[in-house]
Amino acid sequence: MSFSFRRSLAAFLPEWAQEGGKEAVMGRLSDPALRERMSKDMIKGGFAKSVEWDTVLITGSPAKPAYQGLFVSKLAEQAGKTPHDWIFDALLETDLQVHMAVFAMSEDNRREEIRYPSMTFGTDGMGFTAKGSGPKSLTHPRSYGAFPRILAHYVREKSVLSLEEAICKMTGLAAKRLNLRDRGLIRPGMVADLVVLDPGKVRDTATFENPHQYAEGILEVFNLPRGNATPLQLDRHGRLMAMAGAELALPLDLLGQTFHFPQEIQSQPQVLRGLRWTPEGGLFPLITD
Repeated sequence: MSFSFRRSLAAFLPEWAQEGGKEAVMGRLSDPALRERMSKDMIKGGFAKSVEWDTVLITGSPAKPAYQGLFVSKLAEQAGKTPHDWIFDALLETDLQVHMAVFAMSEDNRREEIRYPSMTFGTDGMGFTAKGSGPKSLTHPRSYGAFPRILAHYVREKSVLSLEEAICKMTGLAAKRLNLRDRGLIRPGMVADLVVLDPGKVRDTATFENPHQYAEGILEVFNLPRGNATPLQLDRHGRLMAMAGAELALPLDLLGQTFHFPQEIQSQPQVLRGLRWTPEGGLFPLITD
């Protein structure tokens, strides 16, 4: 059995070295003979064979925050180690918790993929909020700017797709591929997941160095469940709570957030009709009549 190392530096280890779970991997990293074998195999094949270490960015490590934002080549040089030895040691000292991003994609291939008629778009990201003073790891900027980047770079600037084609690939075509029959189109009976944007201004601002930035040109976002059904409610203190069977996609740290309402509606729990988000004011609840 292999441990899941999709975004970890451990993904560079040979497949045999990833077998058996975390304790087995840690044991191999502590064995000089096995480290030498791993290094030789990484040179001969696998994920590490064709990687340039100045393209591997450390995006976060709870145990070693100083690594965040630096490339493996630089960290290995500072430590006076080979990139392989630095990776082995970094994995050991962080309990395998070193996350990374690799810059290795072909832009020409990406444009061909985007043009392919059945290609749909997804973020492959996570839900975050850019507000708040808590510590934030260098998440992939796609969590904030995947779709705005397509609309700005590949539609408006490079004309790889028309605006209509891009929107279809993000919404209706993607929903059809996933068999989501009540989403992806604006028509009666569908869930109203609506985004109001300015096609001439929408663009991503998140970067690998500073990813926690909202895109520009997104004016409002609405989520209005069908009929009277709603997966969220507010308690009498104005805190956002998930109801049983909740399906609304929201950043997890929004749950428990307190909203402020006129005094006359704070005396009892309120069921939400939906949610509205704006970049200036954040998230607003839409109260059931």
